[in-house]
Amino acid sequence: MVFDGLDETSIAYIVLNRWLPGLITVVTGGYLASILFPKLQKKARRNSQFEEKRLEIAEKIVQDFNRYIVAWRRLIQISEFELTQGLSDAEQERKTQFVMQRNERRDNLLDSLKLCQLYFCEGACKEIQRFVDWDEKQTRQSLDQLPNIEAWREHESTLLSLIRNEIS
Repeated sequence: MVFDGLDETSIAYIVLNRWLPGLITVVTGGYLASILFPKLQKKARRNSQFEEKRLEIAEKIVQDFNRYIVAWRRLIQISEFELTQGLSDAEQERKTQFVMQRNERRDNLLDSLKLCQLYFCEGACKEIQRFVDWDEKQTRQSLDQLPNIEAWREHESTLLSLIRNEIS
């Protein structure tokens, strides 16, 4: 070793040969642990929070999408009933409530989908935009021009599949 010229029983030899390597290891390890470990913990915590947020958004989209489709179905059904039977004042009021519910649920869904731009990949965001554009056209259609409710379900299925793939 480097300490060959020192007497093995001397304090200098013992300190340099036996204590100094351990002390250097402890100091270096402590220093690295005090800097590196907190950074790794912070990154892991951020990743965990990011994943939790993605799950939260995905769950909200599932709920909002279903509620929106149900609101559309109710509105379409009462409108079809109106064409064949006419509506009483109470039924007309219910139809107005269905329109308001559909609008509110659409706003909720669009808000949830907008959050995807922060948390999901570009492919999912493009598909979301495609749905939003398609849905916007549907809001301007007359009853006889509206697609079947299954068209909304197909869009829902496509979007949820993309989101599910990203969070799993």
